[in-house]
Amino acid sequence: MPQYDKLALGVDIGGTSIKLGLVTEHGKIVKFKIVPTCADKSKRTIINNLLSSIGKLMRSNVIGIGLGFPGPANYNQGKIIKTPNLNKLNGMNLKSIVHDKFNIPVFCENDANCFALAEAIYGKGKNFDNVVGLTLGTGVGGGIVIKGRIYQGRGNAGELGHIIMDPEFNDFESKVSGTAITRTKLCEPINLFELARRRDKIALKIWKRIGVSIGTGIVTIMHCLDPDVIIIGGKISNAWDYFSKSMKDTIKEHCLFKPCFVVKKKLNEPGVIGAASLVYINSDKSL
Repeated sequence: MPQYDKLALGVDIGGTSIKLGLVTEHGKIVKFKIVPTCADKSKRTIINNLLSSIGKLMRSNVIGIGLGFPGPANYNQGKIIKTPNLNKLNGMNLKSIVHDKFNIPVFCENDANCFALAEAIYGKGKNFDNVVGLTLGTGVGGGIVIKGRIYQGRGNAGELGHIIMDPEFNDFESKVSGTAITRTKLCEPINLFELARRRDKIALKIWKRIGVSIGTGIVTIMHCLDPDVIIIGGKISNAWDYFSKSMKDTIKEHCLFKPCFVVKKKLNEPGVIGAASLVYINSDKSL
């Protein structure tokens, strides 16, 4: 690995896997690692797995660690409040645990905010001031970045997956997430993607309907925030070719003003890059 004056270690903690990377100031991942989260194991096993994985990537020129994990959480404190996919860590202060082990600055943020931050600084949003990121995966996450800074509200702004979509109080996530897709008779999103690739008429119709739902949620985001660009990532973004037309048609029909750009993500592992970016943009702060 080439020598760098300084690096940041970004960690993207998910319910299934932990992704880690050494990242330069220019957003380049120079070393990457992925390990199972072991979320079904004990609390101690999960924490030891996290610390061990970080330890294997640590270098003397690492100036800080950025942690991205799902909420709700107190990100300033680094404390998970209640996260369904990491429920055994509820109440745990990851920031203190990691800092006590490695004794360097640690910064924490919502994982979808990390995605949005990375794309805003290095990806499809780098030429815009007002950026919204949407992660369409098992759930739906959101992040808002204004002039290179995450908008946090009182601490948990950007939970765009929980925009209410109908009078029955079904939310955005319940319409377009991977979990929602598994409720169709074609089951898993990957199966639906493969069937669409083979031009299966039912699969194409379902993706078209999903595109309408995504567009409907995005119209609400546009009306509330009027951003310059909305960037879509997550595993479901791999089906962009099958849902993007109906999504854009819906946006064009229902947005009250000229819609902003809606684009697919650019970066590989933006969650890791965004987590590492927390170190660089907060380098004047410490635990």
